[in-house]
Amino acid sequence: MGSPPRTKNLVTITYQMMNKLVLVSLTFLLLVSLTACNRQQEQNNAGGQEPAATPLKPKGVDFLTFRYPVQHQLYSIGDTVALKWTYRQAPDSSVLHFNGRKVTTLTGEAGSYVLETGEAAVGSQRIRLVSYYADGVESDDLRIKLASNIVPEVYTCKILRTYPHDPAAYTQGLFMHEGSLYEGTGQYGESSLRKVDLFSGSVIESLSMPKRYFGEGIAAYDDKIIQLTWRSKVGFVYDQESFQLLQKVKYPYDGWGITFDGDHLLMSDGTATLYFLDPDYFGEVARQEVWNHEGPVSMLNELEYVNGLLYANVWQSSDVLVIEPETGRVLKRMDCSQLVPSQYRTDRDNVLNGIAYKADTQTFLLTGKRWPQLFEVRFEKAK
Repeated sequence: MGSPPRTKNLVTITYQMMNKLVLVSLTFLLLVSLTACNRQQEQNNAGGQEPAATPLKPKGVDFLTFRYPVQHQLYSIGDTVALKWTYRQAPDSSVLHFNGRKVTTLTGEAGSYVLETGEAAVGSQRIRLVSYYADGVESDDLRIKLASNIVPEVYTCKILRTYPHDPAAYTQGLFMHEGSLYEGTGQYGESSLRKVDLFSGSVIESLSMPKRYFGEGIAAYDDKIIQLTWRSKVGFVYDQESFQLLQKVKYPYDGWGITFDGDHLLMSDGTATLYFLDPDYFGEVARQEVWNHEGPVSMLNELEYVNGLLYANVWQSSDVLVIEPETGRVLKRMDCSQLVPSQYRTDRDNVLNGIAYKADTQTFLLTGKRWPQLFEVRFEKAK
């Protein structure tokens, strides 16, 4: 009669011990998981990356709201921005970001901060405040606009030499390479790529585009030439020597001007935006708006990249702008009105369009749509 009770007690004790071991193991795994999650969040915050915001409960309640400035308020580069916000519930801490970069960490119930814009680029800029609570993360975004802090200097064109130019050529793109002038022309049924003798204006080699395409800007890179089209969203890449078609590329914008900065193709689409494209895959790497001291500058057309600066025609004007590509600031405005042929002074179609840099003399070649002349000029500061 003594043995059975002892066996029953032994089984019960063993069962209880196993339950305790399972409970201890689960608790340990939970602690390890929580520690890893906290460590990952600390690493993300230390690196200045913007964490994904997990909304707090209840849904639809704003725990954090910017009060000042208003959305899209205009400032200039270098201005300070007095930020103000309110919390519905005081967070453990908050991290302020400006254009994806961590600016500072705030603790307590601080509801204001003076942001230095420094040497930021022009255009739309994002400010983001991320607040951390014991049970979640809340964030609010604010966008401001930055104009250039520079009033563009005005220059004029000093004519050094005049060359003949085909008056039937609706010039869309222009560049110099090894002493030869390359020109892209437009209009449906008339678009072409040409190699031209600078001194005589005669066409050495020409390739006509299919009639359904309206040719636009051209640029040389890696022994190739790319020629854009206007609204077809298709570009053609040719061998620079033979004009043999190598490939077609696609892009989601209207094609206007294009140039090469040594790393990227810079493209315009008639807006105030410049697109930086990978030259091999033609994918967009970055984009930058162009602003002067008053606001965005659109209608950017034919482009030429020279010594770190971008020269751009402004369509339906006689201006050439000098732009800082990284910030989008307009640094100079070249008034080229004296070059416009008398018969085109009031013409809105046959305007200045075509910029080529002549590296051997450090001068520029300028012409326009159907102009009978091409001018070699040097830019001089207006008096």
